[in-house]
Amino acid sequence: MTIISLKFLLFLAVTLAIYYIVPGKAQWLVLFAASVAFYIYAGPYYILFAAALITVSYFAARAISGMHEKQRAQSQHLEKAEKKQCAAFWTCKKRKVLAAALTAVVGSLVFLKTYRIIISGLNAFIGLFGTWRFKPASIIFPLGFSFYSFQIVAYLVDVYRGKCEAQKNFVKYALFVLFFPQITEGPIARYDRLAPQLYEPHKADYKNLKSGAQLMLWGFFKKLVIADRLGLFVNSVFADLNKYSGLVLVVTLSFYSIQMYADFSGCIDIVTGAAEMFDITLDKNFNHPYFSKTVPEYWRRWHMSLSGWFKDYVFYPVSASKLSLKLNKFARRRFGGTVSRAVAASFPVIIVWLLTGFWHGAQLNYIVWGLYYGVIIIAGIIFAPYGRKLTAAMHINTDSFLWRLFQMLRTFAICTFARIFFRAKDFSESVLIISKMFGGWPSSVNFFSLGLDRFDFTVVVLSVLLLLSVSILQEKTCVRERIARQNVFVRWAVYYAALFAVIIYGVYGSSNTGTAFIYEKF
Repeated sequence: MTIISLKFLLFLAVTLAIYYIVPGKAQWLVLFAASVAFYIYAGPYYILFAAALITVSYFAARAISGMHEKQRAQSQHLEKAEKKQCAAFWTCKKRKVLAAALTAVVGSLVFLKTYRIIISGLNAFIGLFGTWRFKPASIIFPLGFSFYSFQIVAYLVDVYRGKCEAQKNFVKYALFVLFFPQITEGPIARYDRLAPQLYEPHKADYKNLKSGAQLMLWGFFKKLVIADRLGLFVNSVFADLNKYSGLVLVVTLSFYSIQMYADFSGCIDIVTGAAEMFDITLDKNFNHPYFSKTVPEYWRRWHMSLSGWFKDYVFYPVSASKLSLKLNKFARRRFGGTVSRAVAASFPVIIVWLLTGFWHGAQLNYIVWGLYYGVIIIAGIIFAPYGRKLTAAMHINTDSFLWRLFQMLRTFAICTFARIFFRAKDFSESVLIISKMFGGWPSSVNFFSLGLDRFDFTVVVLSVLLLLSVSILQEKTCVRERIARQNVFVRWAVYYAALFAVIIYGVYGSSNTGTAFIYEKF
């Protein structure tokens, strides 16, 4: 039941009706039942896997929370030195429980990401000695596991750090993990921000229902009209890469960058709008990333819940680790302050981007994709002072619109190049694309023969211009509120125009369900 299907819209409407009919204290149970039903519909075996990890993390968090209470009770009347010993004792026990739970969750993620690679490697090794081979079992990656596993990890670590109390009600905790609007592609929620909203009663509010429906409609427009139409062009070229080079590949990758943004942010708009209709606010996941002037800024604006997760649960802990501090001290002693600062930033950045690449897939092209961004960010840290000196020496007005536009186009180009590793099926295909990009540029290209005709190109150009215009307005104001302030005729003219644009110009798959979202495979 993909979120752009008629089935999902009917499912959402029925859930909303029941949610606002039942008493407020029972509303969270409606959300839980709907979330379980949604997940079971996706695959009955998925729920068993999710239930196992929910159970492990629930009891681990309760155990850690119980140790917090015992530590507080025991240390009340102790002297300072004794309190330190007590804290060390209980910290050791809590770390063991946390480590066991994280091993179960992260280990499951690593296993599912690398299972086929491990089997392939074993068969290659066994092939040196005989003809027998392992036959890999048919294991399907559970729906949304990459997202909700990180959500579970964040919850466990936050309970360990004392940032939030462990949820005592097992079913309420399961709802936090399985909340159906965000289960497929995020955003990756934090317990302290999402859970209270799930459990408290809400009254039906026309403003929330209308605002959520508007955001969903905008998401449908981005996905069906822009992303899926550009996908026709991109898929056409990637289906036969040997035929194309130069300009065709540059245009294709640029289209893929726009497709990726419209696809992923469209999904987030749909699920955020669906949650808003329940009066639940999900974390923001996109903030117009292609307006970024640097790569670090781009990653503060793109997939913000994932970037924030890596910052809080990987970057900061690695930066404060003994190994990182030792490297920093060694670099400062041997090379001085400038190099030591670069080393201090480089080590955690590389770790973060290696793991980010692996999160997307245990293939060489994703690992290279992660290292590419890590190197770009480190280079930016190292050469930033020289860049400022150069712009000053050249008397460039860094506050001018043209300079900011240049920075945005530069960042777009850097990120678009990285899409090669992201879109290619493997690393060897990535190398092929790069070699052909800088190969011969044909004197003439018939772009209208690559999946889109003139009409489709016209729709794409106008739609992307509309997306750009709305994005510029959103940088300054809330577009939905501005529309709401217009008179009734203008408001409904906008709503009907958007609705019919999706119905008439949307690209649909079999049974009017559209094509799958790109990030579903992660």
